[in-house]
Amino acid sequence: MSTNYSAKVENFLTDLSSSEAYIRKTAAEELGKLGYIDHRVATALKMTAATDPNKYVREAAQASIEALLTHDNHGDLRESAITCSNCGTKNRASAKFCGACGTQLHVVQEISSSAKACWFCDSLSATTSSALEVKLFGNVVYTPTQGGRTRIQWQKATILVSRCAKCKAAHETPENWKMLGYVVGAVIGISALAILLIPLFSSGYRGAAPLRVNIWGVILILALAIAGPAFVVGKIAEALGNARLPKGIQPQANYKTFPAVEQLKSQGWEIGEKPSGVR
Repeated sequence: MSTNYSAKVENFLTDLSSSEAYIRKTAAEELGKLGYIDHRVATALKMTAATDPNKYVREAAQASIEALLTHDNHGDLRESAITCSNCGTKNRASAKFCGACGTQLHVVQEISSSAKACWFCDSLSATTSSALEVKLFGNVVYTPTQGGRTRIQWQKATILVSRCAKCKAAHETPENWKMLGYVVGAVIGISALAILLIPLFSSGYRGAAPLRVNIWGVILILALAIAGPAFVVGKIAEALGNARLPKGIQPQANYKTFPAVEQLKSQGWEIGEKPSGVR
């Protein structure tokens, strides 16, 4: 690259930091016309397209990126980027946390061209609207802070498991049965607890005075009485629902064997939105 050409690039990069929007817009447009790309140009244009406060400057930077892609074969522009949900900065696909604000980055893996068939029946075509959304978290970082506290950061991912409309409809039955089982189990638990405890709090029970109540103890007993039967009955109902699935359709729980899910789990990721103990 000639010295004069290099000077133009340097000037345009400097102009991208101008306080005047029209100067930034012109610089972004001119960079796209040069047909030259290096890491600094790519980074400057991507940052401008993602964070510039002026809509027309952002559009000009994005147009230049698309123009330069016709000349560029290296990864500075072609690498997929993750946009930070907190500040809008675009980060490299390999980044765990936003380079601008430190927020954990949320990765979304769409149905790939190699996963067009439904994962659960492997016969019908998958549709985006029927995909099963699976949330995972991983790369958890614990950082000690002042006051003896610990800052917890983690990366989130959403995997869209390929599924057809027929399998989605079939999977709704076990899920509905499971929810109904939770309700029935909770009612059973509350009823059993009431039968056991009401006499104990009655002033006429064996002539004894009413028992003093420990509110936290009552809450704990109530929670266990509801959660235990609800979980058991819910799982039984779900199993019965899965047993009634049409032939050839796998249970929804088979999402755990989806390649993208298995890949993240093999790297230490866990299913869920956040680590246990985090509010």
